Amino acid sequence: MKRACHLLCIHILLIVIPWVVADTLPSPQLPPSWQRIQIPNVGTIDIPPTMEVQGDALSNLSKEISKQLIQEDDSTDLGRITIQQKGLNALDPEASKLYMRIMIKTTIGSLGDFEALNSRFTATQDELREVSLLFRTQIENQFMRILQWDVPSVELLNGMQAIRLSYRRQMRDNPPVRAVMYIIQNYDRMHHLTMSYRESERHLWLNDFNTILSSFRITNDRSPPASVTDPTAIAFGEYWWITLIVSAIFTWGIGLTPPLLIRFAFLRRPISKGWAIGTVILFGLINFVIFSANAAARGGRIGGAFVLIAFASYAILRKGAKKQRE
Repeated sequence: MKRACHLLCIHILLIVIPWVVADTLPSPQLPPSWQRIQIPNVGTIDIPPTMEVQGDALSNLSKEISKQLIQEDDSTDLGRITIQQKGLNALDPEASKLYMRIMIKTTIGSLGDFEALNSRFTATQDELREVSLLFRTQIENQFMRILQWDVPSVELLNGMQAIRLSYRRQMRDNPPVRAVMYIIQNYDRMHHLTMSYRESERHLWLNDFNTILSSFRITNDRSPPASVTDPTAIAFGEYWWITLIVSAIFTWGIGLTPPLLIRFAFLRRPISKGWAIGTVILFGLINFVIFSANAAARGGRIGGAFVLIAFASYAILRKGAKKQRE
């Protein structure tokens, strides 16, 4: 019993450490011919060779159009970056026949106005609807029609918690556009990542959009020093102890159930070293897939408990082997 408690304590530590220090994931490997864009005061994002960063001339024009069409106030903006289809900066007529945009915008507030970048906040449906309505009223006007507005949600985006808004829009008689916006809080500022493409060109952009989205990183973490906040609460939320207990039960339950059943329910005797090692490797691969999916869903990585489960599984399968030889 003491050994089981000791292993559980080690497991909890192995879960806590990676969740606290690895909230924002490292940048992924850059695909061939892609370019990593540095976003001033924000972070990085990767784009394919079919896209480019909007030049100053078009960027200033877009800002003026936004002010006229949607009365957008940029007085508190840190600045923005826009990514567009390749060739627009050079006024290529072929490029103007297509449409896609990726916009990163940052709104500056005061210290503590927003949640920390690595926080795990919760939001009720009423709160999400309020935020959703606020942004919809900013987008919709006499020139821009909203064709569909989806239910808002809170999601993990590359280890950062974000509010996700998705919708279909149409400007005047232009073809409909599908757009998705991620709102990410960063203590004294709020980042907006908006990705949109013409629905008829979905086949041209969607695959690259998924890769671009997975590459987005915020490196300018404005979170307060660790002494100001509780790192355990940041990583796991207000009820962190419940999360730890459930996580431990989930991890060890999945990992140890197969060897326990094999040893005590099916065979009811210890197995040879070779079969024990082979069984541990087989179920280890299965556990690796399950734990990897779980880690990806929460924006973390596999902890050291994976190794402990392998050793424990081997010990269970071989339990009683020494007495059997005697």
